[in-house]
Amino acid sequence: MTGRERKTSLLANWTSDFFGSDVFVGYQGTYVWQANQLGHIAIGLILASVLSWAFGHWECDDSLFFALCAGVVAVYALKELIDLRMAKRQCQDLFKMNERELWYDMAADTWFVASGVGMAAAAHAVHWWGLAAFGVALLAFLALRAVFVPAKRSLDRAGFPYMFRLCNFPKTEGIEERNVSRVLAFITNRKTDGYEPSRAVLIQGYPGTGKSTLAVGIGTEAALHKRNGKYGRVRYLTAFSLFEPSACKGMRQAWRLKRRTRRLLGTGDPWSMECAEVLIIDDVDSDNGIYGTKKPKEILEKFKEQDELCELLKSKRTVWVTGTSQFEKKRAAQGWVAWHDALSEFYGCAADREKTAKNPVETVAREPIPVIWLRQPVV
Repeated sequence: MTGRERKTSLLANWTSDFFGSDVFVGYQGTYVWQANQLGHIAIGLILASVLSWAFGHWECDDSLFFALCAGVVAVYALKELIDLRMAKRQCQDLFKMNERELWYDMAADTWFVASGVGMAAAAHAVHWWGLAAFGVALLAFLALRAVFVPAKRSLDRAGFPYMFRLCNFPKTEGIEERNVSRVLAFITNRKTDGYEPSRAVLIQGYPGTGKSTLAVGIGTEAALHKRNGKYGRVRYLTAFSLFEPSACKGMRQAWRLKRRTRRLLGTGDPWSMECAEVLIIDDVDSDNGIYGTKKPKEILEKFKEQDELCELLKSKRTVWVTGTSQFEKKRAAQGWVAWHDALSEFYGCAADREKTAKNPVETVAREPIPVIWLRQPVV
């Protein structure tokens, strides 16, 4: 993308955050954040304005008015603290909650309520002070928008079927402590608890165990990991969306990359999986997929036949989510060992099956790609 195209895209993103995002095409995360914060400003402004009118009508002591305005902000801050405590209770024990992120959100919400209160309180003291307070509040809004909105836009671009925070995933059989650390290393792309980040994560399991939900949770955390992250941090795909639909009809250049233009609020915002740092490929061997009847190694061999696709997949960090039919006895050859060996070979980090030691270091040597095999249904 050229510099001119990038500027045009940024301008389109900016305008789409304000205009048209609630008409027909649905809500954006960026639009929702802005509407939410403007709602917080309105809460403070309306409450303080009513108090200002009442105190002006009955000519009460202004010191009491300002004390009540401070009380409004304090009550809202208390409400946010209660929300924070409830969020902690709802989180599961498997993946830890990012408390710093919640504190940032709580502080931002309280600040916007205080901004609304401040505008009304300033206007109550001296009329033109209200205008000055509005200018300060606007500058603060734009500054905080620059901090929070990129992460929201990253989620918008990812194309998740839904949003899911990893800390809400229940403790389940099949996810060992070392795999939790390895997933976190994958998300942050840096060494975590002594484990280096892997090139891929393999998720398998029985029906209803939450394979797709776990994958979406990993993608959500990767998208939000850097609050000022790139807009194309994560891309959610299915087996079908890897390829051009016309490729199935025997075209000369079959199995080319599918370059999709995602129309976002009518702006024609260009988006393709080449821009993403992390790919999530769901149901890669599903019976409904293009290669549903083939074994793992055969599926990856088909990828290797297409140089562009093969190089792209090897250059990304990827979450692979398999279907559920491979756990049937007649499909035993498509179990997690077969998939793990095929992926390890694909990424050039073949597993060493001769080692049998149980300590974590040699386990990682045997399994260079973490395998999460879910057995317990999510209820």
